[in-house]
Amino acid sequence: MTFAEFLEWAVREEPKGVELIDGYVVYKHDYGETGMAGDRPVRNLVKSNARSALNAGLKGRNCLVYVDGIAVRVEASHTYIPDVVVDCAPDLTANDPVAVEPVIALEVLSKSTRDTDMSAKFVGYFSVASIQHYLIVDPSRRAIILHSRDGEAIRTRILKGGTVTLDPPGCPVDLDVFWEDIPA
Repeated sequence: MTFAEFLEWAVREEPKGVELIDGYVVYKHDYGETGMAGDRPVRNLVKSNARSALNAGLKGRNCLVYVDGIAVRVEASHTYIPDVVVDCAPDLTANDPVAVEPVIALEVLSKSTRDTDMSAKFVGYFSVASIQHYLIVDPSRRAIILHSRDGEAIRTRILKGGTVTLDPPGCPVDLDVFWEDIPA
């Protein structure tokens, strides 16, 4: 399936949790830990907390934070759905299921997605010119791997907490918020 065919199908069918990988529709739960749809409570809380932290840092900016469901077109045969994506398009279209100008992509690791999140998605997200930051959140270690564009290079930092500014778009993020309500 091409990206155009995938988008037409997705708008018509409104499936939940699908990505386009090598031209094939893949349901995210197909490679999930439980073999069934849904999310683990800790992953779900981390995604929600990450959205809150990003929203707080983006106040007054023309950016929106989405959790699950908004796609990032990587190439003709690959479309990923990050756990959290920040779209800073000047004219956001309410009904478009694809991020127009994704600036930040975030994935929360699980046993079944770890390899894809750390390799294929890393390469894929940075093939999108507008993406400036890719955060990989590891709940089991309470660590965040932050990959950021730095000219022609990608700079990587491993963070446990504190505040980091994601620039662009000039977004201070309190990383300690990611772990709120998560049992130690």
